[in-house]
Amino acid sequence: MIRPINGYIVVQMDESPKEVRGIILDQSAAPKPTSGRVVALCETVTVLKSGDKVMIHAYSGQEWEFEKTPYKVIKAEDVMGVFAEA
Repeated sequence: MIRPINGYIVVQMDESPKEVRGIILDQSAAPKPTSGRVVALCETVTVLKSGDKVMIHAYSGQEWEFEKTPYKVIKAEDVMGVFAEA
């Protein structure tokens, strides 16, 4: 796994839907996921913690795949919100 620096975080992205209302989508046509879990963060990031479920813009950051799991490396300031745990 990567250790982010300079205010970056690593988010393990949720999977994009494979079908919408019974219609199977081609992966290129599927909507990009906009949420995921923080798995690593720079030590200067204080408002987030590992394990937080966050909402991000679909086109922010750098997409990256490690062992067939999708990740994004983004600036912590690009996080739009943290989901409240129920």
